[in-house]
Amino acid sequence: MREFTKKHLEEILGLKRGTVDHYYREELVKPEIDDPTGRGTRRRYSARNLIEFAMIRELVASGIPIKKIKQLFVEARKLGAVEWFDPNAEWLKKSRVLLVVFRQGEPVFEFNWRSDAVTLDRVMKGRTSATIIDVSAIAGQLKEFIT
Repeated sequence: MREFTKKHLEEILGLKRGTVDHYYREELVKPEIDDPTGRGTRRRYSARNLIEFAMIRELVASGIPIKKIKQLFVEARKLGAVEWFDPNAEWLKKSRVLLVVFRQGEPVFEFNWRSDAVTLDRVMKGRTSATIIDVSAIAGQLKEFIT
């Protein structure tokens, strides 16, 4: 299993120094490999964590507030949807996945398999605005670091 330190994540994703710690303190991402406490200890993150950080980077860049991103990740964990960030998942080999984050209303987000049958109108369900992130494209861009 590949593992990443804070420094690796910042370099790979082009994040500013301290960003990984900030997202950790905000409880957006929990290190899957090692989450020690105390001075002189190092958190170690998994390939799925790498994709989670990349997703957060994209959502922040799209103007989604940290509070909403946190709500999205809490809900995704409850639903077991964080499996969609797993770089070894079958969906990555077979299909594309879109994360749609709605600007208002419930639910906060929706994952969609991208296919000819799914139109933007159906995904939006009458809402006026959303941010759409291609999870599979992000995972594909990070593939060299994951395998």
